[in-house]
Amino acid sequence: MNEQETIQLQLWEYIDGLCSAEEHQRISALIAADAMWKAEYDALLALHTGLETFTEAEQPSMRFTKNVMEAVAATGMARSTRSLINPNIIRGIAAVFIIAVTIMLGYAFMHADGSNGRSINFSAPISQLRDKVAPLWSSNIWQYVLWFNALLAVILGDSLLRKKRMHHS
Repeated sequence: MNEQETIQLQLWEYIDGLCSAEEHQRISALIAADAMWKAEYDALLALHTGLETFTEAEQPSMRFTKNVMEAVAATGMARSTRSLINPNIIRGIAAVFIIAVTIMLGYAFMHADGSNGRSINFSAPISQLRDKVAPLWSSNIWQYVLWFNALLAVILGDSLLRKKRMHHS
C-alpha cells in the first residue's frame, strides 16, 4: 500500500467517524498543516457529500402504497399445492405398480422349481440365475402386464379429458 492510499484510508475513517479521539486530533492537525492532506480531505469530503445526496431514497406517496396493497388483495390467495394434486391419480398409479409387482412375484413363485427340496440359493453365480430366470422374461405374462397398463393409461387419459371438458364448459 502506497502513501496516498494510506492517507485516503485514514481520511475515510476520519470522515466516517471511525477513528479514535487521538487519531481524530492527529488527522485534524495534518489537514490544517499539510496541503496534500487538505487537498485529499476536500476531494473525499466532496465525494462523501455527493454520495449522501445522491443515495437519498425517495418515499412513494401513501396513495401509491395503498393502491399496490389493494391490487394485491384483489388478486386473492393462491391455491395450495395440495389442492392441485388429485389423490385418486396418486392412488391409481400406486395401484398399478402394486398390481404389477404382485403379478410378477406370484408368477415367479408359481414357476419356482422346488423339486430338489433345497431353498433358493441367493449366492449362486449369475449364469445359473440367468438360466432359471430367462423363461420368465420370454413368457406371455409380460404382454398381459403391458396391455393392462396400456388399458389403465387410456382410462386415466379419458377421465382427465372429461374433467378438463367439464371445467371449460
